Amino acid sequence: MKYYDDLHKLSVSFLAKEHSKALGNSEECRMFSHIHPSAELLFVTSGEIVLHFQGRESEHITAGRCALLFPFQPHAYDRREGTEYFRVNFMPSLIQSFFAPNEKNMGERAVFSVNPAEYEPFFMTVRTGKLSYYKVKGFLYNIIGDYARQIPFFKKSVDDNVLSKVVAYVNEHKSEALTIKGTAQALGYNEKYLSRCVNQSAGFGFSTLVSMLRMEAASYLLKNTSRTIVDIALECGFGSERTFYRQFKEQTGMTPREYRESVPKLPTVNDAVL
Repeated sequence: MKYYDDLHKLSVSFLAKEHSKALGNSEECRMFSHIHPSAELLFVTSGEIVLHFQGRESEHITAGRCALLFPFQPHAYDRREGTEYFRVNFMPSLIQSFFAPNEKNMGERAVFSVNPAEYEPFFMTVRTGKLSYYKVKGFLYNIIGDYARQIPFFKKSVDDNVLSKVVAYVNEHKSEALTIKGTAQALGYNEKYLSRCVNQSAGFGFSTLVSMLRMEAASYLLKNTSRTIVDIALECGFGSERTFYRQFKEQTGMTPREYRESVPKLPTVNDAVL
């Protein structure tokens, strides 16, 4: 539960310009396929980002456009050289009136149009890190309103809903030894059924999902806390510091220490506690 607590305490984070070493492959321009319980907004100010999804066509975010990624939606993206963008990660509880009735829905597309001039004053304030809780709420309601007016919704598949439950369970128990059999029993599903749901909805198997969620949680803690690497390794279920170093290097091209030193601290809205 610690990861969820941290996400609520730092529930909105902003990135005015991506660091030179993006979390991704050695080309430093790709965010590997990942999944998280927060919603995510990407607002491109120059260049282009290409979003990749499981079972859907890729989408392009060009300068002056935005994309909304729903919680528990697996995705990856390529960032063109020179691209600058804002990334806003926030818990759905910040705009509950939108996410609560759409808990079982998904937008047909992620990318939508906005009027950049309308939001420029907000993003200018983002660069200073001096944002109030109410300004953040107002921004989110406005920009999600733009999304809702443009993008039709459809019902998420049964597999997608099952995947959300699996992700929540794994995040809560990530420090433990996790198996598909044990997870299926805990959630009340048949093991083969659960395995099929994860594969069809996420595009990869249960063990890959667990590794991905552990890596995402560890990356968050490395970036946003001063906790020791060994503490992070154990809390996120890697078993040992050595295993954590090896798997992190394989996934990101950097060691945990190199990642922590290369990634700038992101300005956050610390009073967004819900």
